[in-house]
Amino acid sequence: MLSNLLLPTLFEIASGLGTPLITDDATLNRRFGLFARVLVDVDLSEQFFENVIVEREGHALSVVVQYEKQPSFCTHCKMMCHDMHNCLKLSSLHPKESLNSTHNLAHMAPKHNSNPPSVQLNETLQHIRI
Repeated sequence: MLSNLLLPTLFEIASGLGTPLITDDATLNRRFGLFARVLVDVDLSEQFFENVIVEREGHALSVVVQYEKQPSFCTHCKMMCHDMHNCLKLSSLHPKESLNSTHNLAHMAPKHNSNPPSVQLNETLQHIRI
């Protein structure tokens, strides 16, 4: 079983992406080796980062993030099940422009900070082993 000290640390790392909700049985029983799976509630209108920087007592570690079952989300109308390239509301605003052109949509894309989130660990762990 995953130690009582390690699970809060795992959730603390996942909090850099959103609100951690639960982890799966394979992670709890340490059957994934060096991987951990955490269900995280994220804001679809925000940028999805590929890693999280974990900082602790002057040390930093980059943790790689892999998303499963990422839904389509339109950053224009804020609706799920389609992206901005297929947005009917956007096509009605610009009927003469080609919406499949990245150039035409670039000015409408949300501006995001490209720096990965940073999480400061409060735990007193010397090493994290999953």
